[in-house]
Amino acid sequence: MTTVICLMFSYLYTDFLYVYFYKNILGLKYSLKIAVLGSLCMWIFGIFGKIFPQYIWGVQVTGVTSILMLGVNFVYTILCYASPVKKRILATIIYTIAQAVMDMMGLRIAGMLTGNYELTMSNETFIAAATVCSCMAITLGTFLVTWFWKTIEQKQWKYEKYQWTCVILPISQYMLMQGIATRYSNEARPVPFIVMIGFVLGIITDVYMFFLFQKMNDRKQTETELERMNHQYEVEQVRYEQLKKSQEETAKVRHDFQNYVLTLKHME
Repeated sequence: MTTVICLMFSYLYTDFLYVYFYKNILGLKYSLKIAVLGSLCMWIFGIFGKIFPQYIWGVQVTGVTSILMLGVNFVYTILCYASPVKKRILATIIYTIAQAVMDMMGLRIAGMLTGNYELTMSNETFIAAATVCSCMAITLGTFLVTWFWKTIEQKQWKYEKYQWTCVILPISQYMLMQGIATRYSNEARPVPFIVMIGFVLGIITDVYMFFLFQKMNDRKQTETELERMNHQYEVEQVRYEQLKKSQEETAKVRHDFQNYVLTLKHME
């Protein structure tokens, strides 16, 4: 029972981290109280959808359960936060991946500290250590993802026609990661270190992809500014030519008028 209580408090803490992340990234739709209430509802769903089936009722958690929890998370963003749908989907997937990776890193660290990796009801020492380490790791990951998102968001983005397909990369990573994590969780053994490295490299790939988009958008902005300056230069050239032509015509008229005046004087 101690194991279940530790997991319940761990889920409660991480669900409140959603409030911090989404409030800073998506913005509140109604109020902070509504967002907190939504997190509590999501926590209850996690208890009856994952903790109780796996540790109380002895039912194996499958990838379908993970996808369902991701869908509940997305519904939570729709009800409690205000942003375009694409932004909500991308934020939900990226943050869920970051949480899962940091959670598994916390489990790995807890195993190194306790010398035991068995995620079972009887192994209360490992569960307690894993709860503390995972919460610390997920907190760090939350701050890093929030900082990274805000840094990217400060840039002025110009969207290409098929640029939205970049979301396929984190979606595929999430599905692969959840499948592997579910398998090892059901077998009560830790995810291998080499797999963890693969997950971390996947996150780094996502980050690098955003930096590539940033460079591409900076280049496009520079090209747009150069085109604007070239167009302005051409307009100024046309004005200069018109002004020059007008001055030449004025000079010609002045010269003809002077000749006319001299002719009149000679006629007198």
